[in-house]
Amino acid sequence: MCGRFTLTASRRALLEAFRWVEEAPAPAPRYNICPTQPVLALVEDAQGRPQWRWLRWGLIPAWARDVGKGPPLINARCETVDRQPAFRGLLRHRRCLIPADGFYEWQAVPGRPKQPWYFRVRALSGTEPGTTPETDPATEPPTPEAKPPLPPSPQQAESRPPATQRRLFPEPPDEHRPAPEPGSRQPAEPTAGSTTAASTAGAPPGAVFALAGLWDTWLGPDGSELDSCVVLTTRPNELVEPIHHRMPVILATADHRRWLGRGDLPPAERERLFRPFPAAAMVAWKVGRGVGTPKRDDPRCIEPWLE
Repeated sequence: MCGRFTLTASRRALLEAFRWVEEAPAPAPRYNICPTQPVLALVEDAQGRPQWRWLRWGLIPAWARDVGKGPPLINARCETVDRQPAFRGLLRHRRCLIPADGFYEWQAVPGRPKQPWYFRVRALSGTEPGTTPETDPATEPPTPEAKPPLPPSPQQAESRPPATQRRLFPEPPDEHRPAPEPGSRQPAEPTAGSTTAASTAGAPPGAVFALAGLWDTWLGPDGSELDSCVVLTTRPNELVEPIHHRMPVILATADHRRWLGRGDLPPAERERLFRPFPAAAMVAWKVGRGVGTPKRDDPRCIEPWLE
């Protein structure tokens, strides 16, 4: 599963990752994005134009009677997403891109609490998942794709009653940016020559990538609207497999616009899109167990952990 991820990238990094989008917000860095919190996403508006929007992580289907019943739907298995009532319609008409620059998985350790690991993508190009990128994006950035019409400005956005008016780049509520816990334990600093130091010393800050997501809008009895989303998961690649049996679907750059579009995806295309992202383009290291606390949201979450 994918239960936590990060987005610490700048506005410029978002524009580099999604070159066919003319505008991007400048979100505050987030090191521990948890279920039920707002996540930044790219969706299509009614005219088929890309639009940034904040979505609640934990899908609430439009047909749900209320918000509070049952656990949040944070993940959807790609192998069955076309057959599940909550997802199959969204797979055709409401796909979204969820930017991230890292994600966490927990490893079962006999006789001890689970050990969290942090995964980052260190190479992004138009290469499809399942193959090894041949270029370093730091020196050879992806070739820009044809640009669709610009996203609407806030003045051009669809008119709604004041209570449900959406801004193009709304900021998440302040309660989802918790302050660091005073007196909390900090990770040890990597030492020269250690396994952790060797595995992370050459790692880049972390490329922005896109998680494959689905989204929907729930309409409350009072007319209020709540947009929410779910992250698709697939089988693990060679890097993730020793840690966890699932990983999020990470889309190749060349597939971003295709995924955001609408309409049926043939089985062969779904199979290609849902392949595990290549392990050779990723890096991972252990982090402190404090990341399991939703209130912890600071750079310590991703620092290497030495035992």
